[in-house]
Amino acid sequence: MMDSAFLKKLRQWIAAGEVYRFYISTPWRKVREETLRHYHYECQNCKAQSPSKLTRATMVHHVRPVLAYPQYALDMFVFDGKTEEKLPQLVPLCHACHELMHDRGFPGNAEPETAAEPYPERW
Repeated sequence: MMDSAFLKKLRQWIAAGEVYRFYISTPWRKVREETLRHYHYECQNCKAQSPSKLTRATMVHHVRPVLAYPQYALDMFVFDGKTEEKLPQLVPLCHACHELMHDRGFPGNAEPETAAEPYPERW
């Protein structure tokens, strides 16, 4: 959860077209690392497609985009106001799956399974 001063700063960055400042901020870097650790550095999209295949996550995706929902930018989970269900807000993804989430295609026109390197289970 972010404090009101940081939220105000984030909204100013968004208004100025400088959202990149958020992605180099200490609060984001801490939450990003916490999210990756929470999900064992596994791409959640690859894992959902094939639970036996583990792919290293290198990106953290905002389910609700920062530009539209800055108040959730540092929240790993959010609660649905109607159902009170805990929903993921930050999701670790491999590079290929993150590109897919943003409709940017795959790097080098590779499929997600071949674009991401296998990542062995470590626990």
